[in-house]
Amino acid sequence: MKPLWYVDFRVAANVGDRGPAGASIAAVATFLRTVHGSAANQGIQFASALPGLRCGDHAHPGSVLRVFTQDREHCEAFADAIEASPVSASVAIVSRVRAVPPGLEQSVSYRRLRTPSRKSAARVAGEERRLASIKRGDSLPYLRMFSKSTGQQFSLRVEPGYPDEPPSIECEPDSYGFCVRERPFCLPLIPLQPAPWEVLRNEAGAARGEALAQS
Repeated sequence: MKPLWYVDFRVAANVGDRGPAGASIAAVATFLRTVHGSAANQGIQFASALPGLRCGDHAHPGSVLRVFTQDREHCEAFADAIEASPVSASVAIVSRVRAVPPGLEQSVSYRRLRTPSRKSAARVAGEERRLASIKRGDSLPYLRMFSKSTGQQFSLRVEPGYPDEPPSIECEPDSYGFCVRERPFCLPLIPLQPAPWEVLRNEAGAARGEALAQS
């Protein structure tokens, strides 16, 4: 698929000065589950981005799921699916569908981290690689997903990268829209527009600063 169109699904809550609240992790995971299910039902390929993601001691996926598709109507289909889901619709602000601006040079990758099982490590990967993957995963944000095939929950961990190369013309995401080690790709790095409450907070802060300066 070619990442030509995109739409943002933002958690509809005031996230405050310290960044997204813990509840937004569950909300973003709900968005991804809804998009994943819609894509599977309609046979649509998509690529996922988490433009507000942060890593480290306080790793967090942020409060926005950005979805890229090749056709505009596919983005619109995902927006319809979010708005038709009682759970997703109650916590989502859906942006308008936008075309990816031409000529972008900066890119970002979102790789899904897969930790080998003990059985796999013993057979192929090696215990050292498994332990290194677990350690790296501790500093990465995660989203809680559900496997239809096994009926079990699992943590989908995402590792960002900012390569010094332009966005990929073609990409082959996994079923959740992320790249895997065997199929790397880069998405266009498009600045995230501030949320309405962030605009109001910034305006209020500027007004307070101006008032103090004049006092």
